[in-house]
Amino acid sequence: MIKDVRYNGVSFTPSDYECPDGDLVTAMGFIHEHDALRPILPPQTVQTLREGRTVICIHKIGTSVHYILEANYDEDGTPWHSLEYLCDGAYQEITELRDTVLRQVTVMGNTLIVLREDGMDYYLWSEEEGYIYLGSGLPECSLSFGLEGSIAMGEPFNLTFGSVYSDGGRFSDEDRSKVTSTVLAKVNSFIADRATNNGAFLFPFFVRYAYRLYDGSLSRHSAPVLMICSSGTSPQVASRIMRAENITSAQCAVYGMVCDLNYMVANASVLTTLKRWKDIIRSVDIFVSAPIYTYDQSGECESFGKTEPGYALCRTSTDTGYRKTNISEELSRLNNGFAADFAPVLPKKERDDIIDDIKGCNQFFLLKSIEIDNLCSERSRIEIPDEYLQSLMNREAMTDDYDSHDQLIPKYSYVYNSRLNIANLEKLLYEGYPSVAAFCCNDRPQNTAYFTTGPLSCYVYVKQDGRTIVVRNESAIFATDPWLVYFYYPNTNAFKAVICQSGYQDDMGSTYSKYAEIELKPHEYLNGAVYFGGWDGIILKEGDVSVAVSSDEERLISLPNKIYTSETNNPFYFPLLGINTVGFGEILGICSAVKAMSQGQFGQFPLYAFTSEGVWAMEVSASGSYSSVQPVTRDVCVNPESITQIDNAVLFATERGVMLVAGSESMCISDMLDNDETVSLATFTCGEELIEKAGFSADHFDFIPFKEFVVKCRIIYDYTNQRLIIYNTGTLYAYVYSLLSKKWGMMVSDISGHVQSYPQALAMTWDNALVDFSKLDDTAVPHGLIVTRPLKLDNADILKTVDTVIQRGVFRRGHVSTALFGSRDLFNWVLVFSSKDHYLRGFRGTPYKYFRIVMICSLDKGESIFGCGIQYTPRMLNQPR
Repeated sequence: MIKDVRYNGVSFTPSDYECPDGDLVTAMGFIHEHDALRPILPPQTVQTLREGRTVICIHKIGTSVHYILEANYDEDGTPWHSLEYLCDGAYQEITELRDTVLRQVTVMGNTLIVLREDGMDYYLWSEEEGYIYLGSGLPECSLSFGLEGSIAMGEPFNLTFGSVYSDGGRFSDEDRSKVTSTVLAKVNSFIADRATNNGAFLFPFFVRYAYRLYDGSLSRHSAPVLMICSSGTSPQVASRIMRAENITSAQCAVYGMVCDLNYMVANASVLTTLKRWKDIIRSVDIFVSAPIYTYDQSGECESFGKTEPGYALCRTSTDTGYRKTNISEELSRLNNGFAADFAPVLPKKERDDIIDDIKGCNQFFLLKSIEIDNLCSERSRIEIPDEYLQSLMNREAMTDDYDSHDQLIPKYSYVYNSRLNIANLEKLLYEGYPSVAAFCCNDRPQNTAYFTTGPLSCYVYVKQDGRTIVVRNESAIFATDPWLVYFYYPNTNAFKAVICQSGYQDDMGSTYSKYAEIELKPHEYLNGAVYFGGWDGIILKEGDVSVAVSSDEERLISLPNKIYTSETNNPFYFPLLGINTVGFGEILGICSAVKAMSQGQFGQFPLYAFTSEGVWAMEVSASGSYSSVQPVTRDVCVNPESITQIDNAVLFATERGVMLVAGSESMCISDMLDNDETVSLATFTCGEELIEKAGFSADHFDFIPFKEFVVKCRIIYDYTNQRLIIYNTGTLYAYVYSLLSKKWGMMVSDISGHVQSYPQALAMTWDNALVDFSKLDDTAVPHGLIVTRPLKLDNADILKTVDTVIQRGVFRRGHVSTALFGSRDLFNWVLVFSSKDHYLRGFRGTPYKYFRIVMICSLDKGESIFGCGIQYTPRMLNQPR
C-alpha cells in the first residue's frame, strides 16, 4: 500500500496514539510556512560587543542609533557595573551603577528613563555633552519671598459732620451715610492709585510658584506663602483733630502700609543644577492670589475711634531686616500731624470671615515668569507693570498640584501614545517645604535680647496606609516672635506638625530651644493640609521636644495597583488625571495592542495592564487620559518579561501556556505544545549518532515540559517574517511560531536576551553579538533535524512492514538524509533503515505498528520539504498467510 504524508508543524498533543500522520515532535531549524517545511535561516549580525556588555535598549536620535549597554565588568575582567552607550563604534559611559539593580531603561524623545531598584533617573541627550544626568526628578528650588513696605498717605480731605464727641464718637444716622460715602470713596481711590494700579500690595495675599515646563505644564508647586501687608483693617483713616467738645469737622487722610514683593533663591547651589534642566524647565512662574480684604466694602463707618491697622511682616526703609512692624508706629514716624488714635473707623470684616478666606484661598494668578538664567540668589524686587494687578483675575490661573514633590520609584515603565506610563510603584513622602520658602521672610529679632543661631525643624505627622509617618525638613533661621501664622503641607493626610527651633540666647548667655505643636486640617480645595490660627500666630514655648523621624524605608508608600501617566511628550510630569487604579492586585506589566507607526506613536487604542488578578483593558479618551478600566481575562502572567506587543494583539506567558489577547478576547496559541512528557532523540537506537551527524549535541534535545519552559520564557516578535521566537535562556533550543501558518517550529538558541526595537527583531547572543532576526543571512546553509511523531499509516493496531520512503519537496539531492525508526509500544524505538539521501528503499524487515521518520537536512534558501510517500505492507491477523 502507498500513503502520502504531508508534514505539519511541531505538536505534542493529542497523544502519540491519536495524533495525525505528519505532525512533528522535533523540527530543529525548520518552520512550517506556505504548506511546506522551510529552513530557519540564521539572523544577521548587527554588532559584536565588548566582553561583559549587553544591549538593553535602542535610542534613535535623528539618523543616529545609540545602543544602550549594561556593562558588568571592564575589559580587563575587573568587576564594573555601569550604563554605557555605543554609537559609530565608540563606547561612552553614561553613569556608574555600582551595586544598584537595573530594572529597565525606557526611551522617550531625547530622554532616557532609567529605573533602578531604589529610584528613577533621567538622562537628557545633548549633541555637545552626550547624556546629561538630570536627577531622579525636577530639582527643588526654594524661593524666599519678602515684603518691602512703606507708609503711603492719600491726599488730605475735609470731613464735616454733626457733633460726635458728646455721643461717644458715634455718628448720627444722617452723618453715617455721608461720612461712609466720602471716606469709602477716598479709600477706594487710595487702593487703586497707591497699590493696585502701581504694582504694589496693600492687603494680605498669598504667593506661590511652580516650574513652567517646556510643554507649558506646571510642576513642583510651592506652598502658598501668606504675605502679611497688614494684619488689621487696611487701609486706615488718620485725622488731625483734637479731642474736644462739639467737634463738627476734621481733616483726614487715608493711609496704609504699601508693599513691594521681592524674592531670592534661598538654596543658591540649585542654580547650577537648574542650568542642566534648561531644556526641560522653561521658567519659574510666580502666582499670587487676589487680595484678602480686611475691611467690609459694603459696611458703614459707625464712629470715630482708635483704629487697629495691626502689623506688617516687612522691611521698611529704617530697618536692616524683615520683622513684624507696627503700622501705627510707622505712621507716627512720618511726623506729619496725622494720628491714628481718633479717626473715622472703617467697617471691618468679621474675624471668622477672614480666617475662612485665608484657609479656603485656592486661586492663584500669574504674576511673573522668571527664566532660569535670570533667577537671583540675592533679594530682587519683582517688577510688576502698572495696572497689571487691576486685571489680575483675568490672568492665567495656577493648576493644583498632586504629590509632585514625592519621589516616585516604579518597577515598570512603558511609552504609549507619546506618554510615559509607570506602574507598580512606591513613593517616598516629601520631607516638607523648607521654612525659608514656606513663610514670609522674617529674619530680624523683635527683641534684641533674643536671637537664634540654630536651624528650624518642621516635623509633620502623616497618617497613610494605616500607619503614622513623620517627616522632617530643616532649614533657615526665623527670629521674630510670633512668627508662625500659616502652615501648609502638600498631603491631605497630614494631621499634625511640630515646629522646633534651637539657639535662643538670653542676657546671661544661656541657650535654649523653643517649640510649638499645631493641628493640620485638610484644605478644602487644595491637595494639602493647612493651619491658620489667626493673626496673633503661635508663640513658641520654651523647652525641648523629641520627635522620632521615620526612616526612608518607613516613608515609602506602596502603590502596586497604580498607573501614573505623564503629559504628552513630557515624562517629567504626572498630572492627577493621569493616575489610574487597576484592580486590587499588583501590576506586573503594561502593553498596548496596536500597530505602531513609529517609535512611541500608537494612537487611540487600548492599553493592557497585566496584574496578579488578570488582564485589564484601559480605553483612551479624546484628551489622551484613560476613560475606563475593565477586566478582560483572568489569565495571570507568570513572567512579565514575556509580555510582547504584536500588530494588534499582545502575547504573554501563563501557567497554561502562551496567551494572545486582542480586544476583549484571550486565547492560548500553544495548546498543541502542552506536554508533561518529552521525547528525546538521544534515547532512540543510534539516536545520538544521528544528532552528532546533524551537527548538534544531545544538550540541544534536552527538552523540558513546555509549561516549565514557558515560566521563564521571553518572546521576540519578528515583524518582517511574521514569526514569534519563544526562548528560554536556560535551554539551547527555542520555539518558533509562524503567524502566517499558525504552526510551530524549533531552532537552536544561543539568545541571552533581546531588545525592543520595532520593526527590528534584535537579540543578544551568548558570544556578545547583537543580531537581527528580521534580516536573515541568505548565504548560510543551516543544519536541521526533523523527527515526526508516530506514523500509524491509517491503522494504529496493525503490524506493518515499510519497504520504501521517499521525501517530497524542493531541494537538491543530498541535502536531505533519512532514517526510519519502528516501535510496537510507542516507547522503544529501533532503527529500521537509513540513507544519505531522501530515498529509503530496497529493504524489508521486522514489522512494526508505529514508525518515525528522522531527517538530517541542510537546505538552502528557497528549498523546502513538503512531505513523503510511504509504501508499506500490512500484516493482517485475520487472514491466512
